[in-house]
Formats: sequence, C-alpha cells, structure tokens
Amino acid sequence: MTNETPVPNHIKCCLPFYSLMRNHLKYGLGRNRLRYTTSSLIGVYAYESYSIVTTDGDGWFGRKVFCRYYDKNWVELLPTVESVVFPEYTVHCCKHPEARFMSISEEMFDAVHEKVPVLDRSAVNPKYTLTFCLAPVYGRGSNWLLLAELVEHYKLQGVEHFYFYFKDIDEYSRELVESYVKTGEVETVFLREENDRAGNEWQLAGVQDCVHRNRHYSRYSIFADLDERIMALGNSTLADYVLATMSAEANVALLKFASRFVMRTRKPPMVYERKK
Repeated sequence: MTNETPVPNHIKCCLPFYSLMRNHLKYGLGRNRLRYTTSSLIGVYAYESYSIVTTDGDGWFGRKVFCRYYDKNWVELLPTVESVVFPEYTVHCCKHPEARFMSISEEMFDAVHEKVPVLDRSAVNPKYTLTFCLAPVYGRGSNWLLLAELVEHYKLQGVEHFYFYFKDIDEYSRELVESYVKTGEVETVFLREENDRAGNEWQLAGVQDCVHRNRHYSRYSIFADLDERIMALGNSTLADYVLATMSAEANVALLKFASRFVMRTRKPPMVYERKK
C-alpha cells in the first residue's frame, strides 16, 4: 500500500477549469481560422496546479498534443500528459514538480527537437505594477528610433519593464535593444525565421505569450504596437491612471483607449547622427 499520488496522464486530472475549456472547444470559441503552419515553442510558465506552453503555430486549435517533461539534466520525466491546443498558441499541461524544461509533441513518444526552460509563475505576488508588451515587430525597416522613443515615453508614464517580440530586426536596432537588455529594462523574445505567413499574423502568437509571461508577475500590462503612444490626460501618469481606475472597478479586466492619428511627413533616420 502506498500513499503517493499517481502522476496524471491527462489534463482533466489537474486543470480546475477543464469542463469549461471543453465547452469552449465544442463551440470553437477563440479559433482564428488561419491556415495550418508548422509550430515552434515560445515559452513555458508554471502556475500553482498546472503549466502553460505557448507556441507560434497557426491552425492548431483543438489538436491533440502531449506535454513532455525534462529534469535539469535534460532527462525525460514520465508519464507524458495528453492535452489539446486551446486557446490558439496555448497548451495547458499538468504541473510536474521536477520539470525544468518542457516540450510538446503530436504523439506520445515522438522525438523532441526543442525544449524550453520552465519559468516559475506560481507565486501570486507581482514583481511589477505595469509592464509593456510590444506586439511582434516584422519587416525590413530600421526601427531604432521608434524603439528608443517607445521605451523613454513609457518609462515617463510609469512602465517598469518591457517585453519586446521580434520576427525581424535590423542590426542597428538590435544594438539599441541590447543596450536596454543590459540595463535590465527590456527582455526580448525572437520568433523563428521561417516566413510561412504574413508578418502581421505573428502578432497573435506574441500577444498570447506575453499574457502568460506576465501573469502573477505584473499586476497590469500594456499591449500596443511600435508606433502607439498612450498617455493619461491631466497630471497623472498612465500607471497612476490604470491603477486608480482598475482598482476602483473590480470587475473591469481591460481598458481600451481611443486613437488619435498623427501623420509622419518624412522617413526616420537610419542611424543616429550626432551634432558636431
């Protein structure tokens, strides 16, 4: 006789909202109906009773997959756990206490070619009050000036940390971003190089990952594009406004801001030119 709890082999054994998820799957809630692409891993986040694996694959909604677990020495931990892709770009898995890396496969014992480290998000004690999630940047243009302007603008508005997602980035812009990474203000996520979809379709995967990356880690997060600047009217910062507004309305989960368009009349400089 043993008192050990059996290791689950299906997410219905560990997911507290499994019945709700099955109901949403039944009606196809959240399906984006984009064409099928190959899929790679983006991140893994461990919460109190389950983990989340985020991917970049389009057209995987509702597909059966298996959660794979690995210890600190990359040795696989059994059993694998059956799951399903829901919502888009997201796989729920049972939490394994010894797992330091995870992966996803279509069959229970498929060969695994990529593993992602598990980030602990189990403590409900946010490190930040307000963070910024930049929708994946794509295209061949040089964006160094917009990136610098974005960081400095939102720092003045009370943003404490930035998550930058890149599909494409030029070398000059990369140098700028790396300077912010060294100060600890910015974390970067680089999506894979394959061009198997339109550039803007990568943005959905980046948004989904940043939701889970910030859960239990930041109280609030801004989701915006590279050329968007949000400001609060009056003398308060955006952080002050968000905190006051959402604290006063406990049932409010999202704030949406009206847009005002400012047209650019010339191309931004390719490099920084210092005045002599």
